[in-house]
Amino acid sequence: MIINFGNEVKTNLEDNKVQLDINDTDYLLSLITTRLYSDPIGSFLREIVSNAVDSHKEAGNTDPVLIEVGYHKLTSKYYFRIQDYGTGISTEKFNEIYRKAGKSTRRDTNLFLGGYGVGRFSSLSVADNVYLRSVINNTEYLYIMYKNGLSINIDLITENYSTDKNGFQVELQFNTRTELNNIVDNIYSNLCLFENLYIIEKDGYSHYDIATFNSLKIKKFDNFIYIGDSSLHIRKLKIAIGNTVYNINTSHFKHTE
Repeated sequence: MIINFGNEVKTNLEDNKVQLDINDTDYLLSLITTRLYSDPIGSFLREIVSNAVDSHKEAGNTDPVLIEVGYHKLTSKYYFRIQDYGTGISTEKFNEIYRKAGKSTRRDTNLFLGGYGVGRFSSLSVADNVYLRSVINNTEYLYIMYKNGLSINIDLITENYSTDKNGFQVELQFNTRTELNNIVDNIYSNLCLFENLYIIEKDGYSHYDIATFNSLKIKKFDNFIYIGDSSLHIRKLKIAIGNTVYNINTSHFKHTE
C-alpha cells in the first residue's frame, strides 16, 4: 500500500484488517440483528414477509403467502403466524444458512427482496420466543429461536413425518390481545404493496384492518402507485422499494420559498 501524507510518501505499510473479538460476538450479533431497528414491528413484518415471498418465487409458486392471526385455546396464547409454501428449509441449509447471521443465498441476484442475511432474526425484536416450522420432502422440522442473554439460540424441538406441502412458517405468541393488536395494527401501513398476501382470522380473533387489507386494489404506474383505499393509514409520505413500504420522517424536511 502507498499513502501520500502531504509531501511525504509512505510505502509498504502493513495491511491490518479490523477484526471481531470472539468474546464480543454475542453482543455484536444481538446489535446487528435485533437492536438497531428504529421500528421493530415494521421491520419484522417487512423482513419476514419478504423472505416468504422470495421463497414462493424460488419455488415458482404463485399462490399467496398467508398470515394467520388467532388464539391458542390450549396454551391461552394469541399468535401471529406467517406461512409460505415455498421451498422449505432442509436441516443442512438451516445449519449452513439460517443459523448464521450474514449468510444469504439471495445476495447475488435482483430477483429476490432479501439479501443481507440478518432479517430473519428481526422476529426477536418483537417477541422473546419465535417458533419455526419447516416442511421439506415429507419431513417436518420444528425449532424454537430465542435470546439467552445476548446470545441467539435456535434449537431443534422435533422432527416428524409430514404429508404437508413444502414450506416455512414463522410464529410469534403473545400473552395478551393488546400485544397481538400492536402487530396487526402495523400490517396495513407496512405490507399494503404486497399483492400476493392474504390474512386469515381464526378462533374468534378479528381486527377491522384485516378485511380492508384483503380487499385492497393496487395500481402501479411508472412513477407512483395508487392504493384503492382512503384510509388514514396511508395518508403520510412514504417511499416504496419494490413491494416494501418505508415511512419518511418529514420532521427533517425544510420548507423553502
